[in-house]
This record gives sequence, C-alpha cells and structure tokens, in this order.
Amino acid sequence: MPFLSFEAVDAHGKVVRGTLQATNMQELEKMLIQRGMRLLQNGSAPSAAAPQRPMQVARPVQPVQPVRQNPVQQTPRPVRQEVAASQRFAAPTPATTITPVPTPELSTKELFFIFSQFASFFRSGFSVNQAIQHATSRATGAKRQMFDEMEQETAGGTTLSDSMEKRPNAFPPDMVAVIRAGEQSGAMPEACDNIVNQLERGKSFRLMLGYFFLMSPLLILCGVGGIGIQKACGATLRRQFDADGQLPRFGTLAQEMAKQTPLLLLGVLCSIAFIIFIKFWHKNAFRKTRHKLGISVPMGHSRGQSEAIERFSWSMSTMLKGGASPASAANIAASSIPNLVLRQRALDALGGTRENETLGSLMMRSGLMTPEYVHIAQNGELTGDVPGALNSIVQAESSEVQAKSTKLNVIGAVLTTLAMGIFVAIMVAVLYQMYASGIIKMMMEQ
Repeated sequence: MPFLSFEAVDAHGKVVRGTLQATNMQELEKMLIQRGMRLLQNGSAPSAAAPQRPMQVARPVQPVQPVRQNPVQQTPRPVRQEVAASQRFAAPTPATTITPVPTPELSTKELFFIFSQFASFFRSGFSVNQAIQHATSRATGAKRQMFDEMEQETAGGTTLSDSMEKRPNAFPPDMVAVIRAGEQSGAMPEACDNIVNQLERGKSFRLMLGYFFLMSPLLILCGVGGIGIQKACGATLRRQFDADGQLPRFGTLAQEMAKQTPLLLLGVLCSIAFIIFIKFWHKNAFRKTRHKLGISVPMGHSRGQSEAIERFSWSMSTMLKGGASPASAANIAASSIPNLVLRQRALDALGGTRENETLGSLMMRSGLMTPEYVHIAQNGELTGDVPGALNSIVQAESSEVQAKSTKLNVIGAVLTTLAMGIFVAIMVAVLYQMYASGIIKMMMEQ
C-alpha cells in the first residue's frame, strides 16, 4: 500500500501536512475525516484553490467538528485500530484481544538487520508483507515459520504492530509502540530508523558489559585453579625436601596435581554455572528485572531517563505530524519507552488522559519531563510548531544518552581494571603466604 502526502485542515482551522498509507485518494480522504480533518490536497493531485502556506498557520475556514466524538460511527478499519490501541494502553488493566503466541527470541543483531531492511523497503514503496518476505528470506527453522505467519497475517490486513505484539518474545513492547506510531502517522521508514538507531547506540554500551561477563568466569577458573596448583607445588616441595631431592620432579608434581582434581573440577563447574546463569539472565523473562537493576544505579537511571524522554518525544512528534491529538498519542508514546519500569510509570501516570488535554499538561503528568522541556512544548503550542519543539527535545536527549553511555563505558573499564588488579594482588598474597611460610617452616625443621 503506497504512502500518499496530503494537506488538510483540522478542527481548529490549522493546516496539517503529512503522509498516510492509503490505496487511493478516496481512502485517504476518509481516513482524514475520521481524524477530524478535511482534505485540501494530496501529493498526486494538488488543488489549485489551496495556496501554499506555512504548516501551522491558521486558515479562515469554519472549524470542522471531529467525527471521533461519536465512537459508534468509527467504522473504517484504520480508525478502529487507533482507538483500540489508545484504549488498550490507557486502561489501568489492559484488555487486549491480541493473544500472545510462543515464538523464538531474536538477537539484537537480528533485530538490527530486520528493521534496517524494513526502513529501506518502506521508503521504496513495498507493502508490509513484501518487506517481511524480503527482509527475512534467510531465516531458518522456527524463525522462518514465525516470519511466514507474520507475512500471511499482514497480507490479510493485520497491521505490522499487531502482528509483532502477538510475539512479545521476539519483539519488545517498546518496538511495537514505535511501529504503531509510524503506522498511524504514515512515517514507517522513520519509525524503523528510530529502532535501528536505538539498537546501534546500545551496542557499544553492551559491549563493555560483555567484556565483564567474559572475564568473570575466567577469573573464577584461574582463581580456583591457581589455588589447586599452589597447593600441589607446595606439597611437591615438601616431599622433595624430605627425600633430599631424590624424587622424580615431574612425576611427584603430577601426583600432587591429581590430588587437587576435585578443586580444579569445582573451578570448572563454577565457571560453567556462571556462563549458564548469564545466558538465562539475558532472556526476555528477566528483562524487567534487568531494567529495574539498571535504573537503581544513579548513572544508569540518568541514562534510562534520557532515553525515555527521547523516545517519548519522538513518538509524540511523529503522531502529531500525522494529525493525531496529544491525548490519543500520549499512551502510544509512553508505550514506546525502552525501559520497562519507566514505561509502566509513564503509562500509569497517563492512564486518565482527556481528549482536550494540552500537550504541556500531558508531558508534565508523564513524570518524565523537566520543567524546561514542558515549557518548550508549551511554547510550541503557542507558536503552532509542536513537532519542531519536540524534535529539539529529541536532539538534546539523544546527545545526553550518547554522552552518558560513553561515561558508563569508561566507568565499566575502570571497574574491570580494578577487579583484575585486586585479583592479581590476592593471588600474589596467597603465593607469598604458601611458599614463604612453607619454606620457612621446612628450614626450621631442618
């Protein structure tokens, strides 16, 4: 289904420009009417009677009453999906008709590849099911079956966000909300780009954690194994001393090493157990626990807060460009927050949104924004350039996230170096205690 550009006037007499996914001009006009707007022109057939004006300048036309005031009349399919999503996210106890299905998990690398391909295909005018078919052509096994099912669902009329939402084990909920914002605003390529940027930015942040988790089992193995080797060497020295050095050197050492086999096996088992624990710790089932621990650290909380503000502002800006009201966009924007703990807090705070509530009020109630950012949003409402105001917040917080990620990487490198230094110091102390005390004792006995 192609993306058609349009120019329309909303209920307040303001001109809105954007793009929506529609098969033809008639369907585009119906979708705009259901959003409380009246079509002035589209990209394929510009209207000569509608002169070019700035995007947010009021026009002297009679305000159009939004059709959405009467939910019973909202029969066209795109509006039904938008209202259903709004109600689902706004309710204190979400009641969704989408039943999750068991699916395999997708790695960060796989998600990065899929959504980067989606962005390219959507820019080229491919339909959703065609994009899924081409972007996932190299998948195998259970993943291949999952993508085949998604391709069939989207070909039958299911939106990509709903198809993703059925598979929470493969697609995190924040990605579902970002795609839903792109669907309702006609900005699917930008939505996919946003996911790709977030994954790419988090790659370097997770790289340092990966080094730490890789070093830990090695330290365990070296520590326990080192103690066993030290004990074997000490016992060998004692036996050689008692026998005046007449025992075979390597044979005696091998005998003493064999006695330390249980300790060496314990080190190997501890290392394997740690690796298994880390593998399960990174499963989606523990994702909320990881996020909770992450924001419990001051620096981690600061980074998570900045990332939440960035994603919330981006989603709000994207949906407002597509003609959505702040109230209808707020819950989807809150659902796009990556950190599950901060996401739930924002959803709880925005659970009782009112249709006529201003953007500044919503941002203040979300619990995410600083007073300065709320003031920027209010100024955007006064000047008629709300998307521009929100984009300035996105750019500011994007730089903050990058800077805080770099700082966390530096702190992680310092802590890893300190841990290695402490480990070496402990090993030196143990060696000194075992060999020095053993040699002194043997000399006193002599």
